[in-house]
Amino acid sequence: MKQEATEVPHPRHGLNPRPSGRGARQWNMPDETAAVFLPDGWLATGDMVEMEPDGHLVLRGRKKEMYSQGGFNVYPMEIENVLTTHPKVAMAAGIGVPDEVLGEVGRFYVVPRPGVEPPTPEELTAFCRERLADYKVPRQFVVTAEVPLTPVGKIHKALLRERDLPRP
Repeated sequence: MKQEATEVPHPRHGLNPRPSGRGARQWNMPDETAAVFLPDGWLATGDMVEMEPDGHLVLRGRKKEMYSQGGFNVYPMEIENVLTTHPKVAMAAGIGVPDEVLGEVGRFYVVPRPGVEPPTPEELTAFCRERLADYKVPRQFVVTAEVPLTPVGKIHKALLRERDLPRP
C-alpha cells in the first residue's frame, strides 16, 4: 500500500519524520524500504500520535497493532496504560481477535502483581468502563502468570497472536 505525506486536519494521525541521512534505508530489503519511505523522503513509522490542545504530541499506539471494534479504531497501548494503573495489575498486553458481530474485539492479557489476589475479568471491565469510552473497553480478559517477552523485555504480541489465534 503506497502512502503519501499530507497534513491532516484531525489531531490523530501517523508520525512521519523526514530522516536527514541519505543512508536511511532497510539493509538489503528494497520492498520493505519502499513501503515505509514516502515521496520526498518522509518515513512512515507506524506510530500513531494525537496532538493535545497545548501542541504536545502523545503516542497512542502502533498502526499495525490497531484493531477495529465495531468500526472504531482501538489502539491497545491506550488500554494497556489504563490497565497497568489498576492496583492488582503488573503488566497488560492487548490484541484484536475476530468477532462475528463487531468484526474484532480486544483481548487483553493481564499479569497480576505479585502477592495480591489476581483481578477478575469483571473487576477489570468495571475499572476500564470508568476510564475509557465504551468502544475501547476490552471484551475479553485473560489473567495469566506471564506473557511472552522479546529478548529486550518488550511484550511479544506476535507470539500472543500465534499462540492463541487459529490460523486461517
